[in-house]
Parts: sequence; structure tokens; C-alpha cells
Amino acid sequence: MSSRLAACSRFAVAAVLLLAPLAPAIAEGIPEKPVTRDLVRRSLADYCIYGLNGREGVDKGKLVDSCTCAAERFLKTVKDPDIATLTELPDAWIRTVTETSARCPK
Repeated sequence: MSSRLAACSRFAVAAVLLLAPLAPAIAEGIPEKPVTRDLVRRSLADYCIYGLNGREGVDKGKLVDSCTCAAERFLKTVKDPDIATLTELPDAWIRTVTETSARCPK
């Protein structure tokens, strides 16, 4: 049994060593998505949902709707050039959407 395990371990190590040089080439082949208003809206809603999911007193049935609504409302205040230049979501945006989601019925 242990000889089987040793053979499998050697095979796994060999596979990793053979495929490791290909990883950068594979990663470079994945095109980056352009930053759009819809992508930012969905990302803000995701952060909001993730942030509120573990808190007590949060209505899980309305969580997705309230976070999506809050993200949509917040993005109405953001101009297109600000979205186009994003490289990552500002923490202040995530906090604002998360904090205002409770006041956002759909």
C-alpha cells in the first residue's frame, strides 16, 4: 500500500514540475475584462452580500435585493471617467454600499 502511495506522490510531483512552466503562458492567455459600470455594480453588490451574510439581524431573504439596490443607487453618483480608471474598488465605495443597503428596499 505504501509503495502505491509513493508512486502516486512521485507522479504528482512530476506532473507539477512538467506543468509549472506553462502556468504563466496560460495566465497570459486569459484576457482581462474591461471595467464597466455593470461589472462595478455586480462587484459592489457581491462585497456587500459577503460582508453582511455573517451578521446577526440581517434578513437573508432580502440581502441580495438590498445590496443590489444599494449598489445601483450608489453608482448613480459616480461618473463614467471615474469607473473607467478603476484598477480596484475603493474601500469607501464598498463601505458606503454595505452601510446603505439596510435602507434600500426593492
